[in-house]
Amino acid sequence: MPMLLGAIAVLLPLSATAAECDFDKPAGSCTGSIRILSSGGSKPSYSAEIQVSSSAPSCSKVEYYLDNTPNTTILRSGNSEQESLFGTKPISRDNIQVAGCTAYASVGEAPQQQPTGAQQAGEDPMECLKRFKVYLAYQKKHHLDYMGLMQYCPL
Repeated sequence: MPMLLGAIAVLLPLSATAAECDFDKPAGSCTGSIRILSSGGSKPSYSAEIQVSSSAPSCSKVEYYLDNTPNTTILRSGNSEQESLFGTKPISRDNIQVAGCTAYASVGEAPQQQPTGAQQAGEDPMECLKRFKVYLAYQKKHHLDYMGLMQYCPL
């Protein structure tokens, strides 16, 4: 019995720190990024360990493509998470494209517009425009859905 109470006492603070997110209430945009930690494999199966990050402190979704395959990472209680990717050709930074990032309200919170990653980092709006032009070329080349400038670089 004392061991059970000890285990509950240890786990209780951990569950209290996890954010409860309301993914039905978008709160604004954020900036998503992906960093390749390691990659490997051989034909016909390749893999990579990646770190998916968001500029929102918690409660966000980062959407990205590995080649033409859409992927989504849901970040609940932090702003980054490690994931595994699998593909039929070598995985590198060149074949991963972040499509968007959306921040969501915590349970019980009203939706609020959060500053974008560009605003938080003090990024020059022209840098985002340059990235958007690369994004447009990628979307056109691969015949993917279109995202407007204000969705991609909301400043």
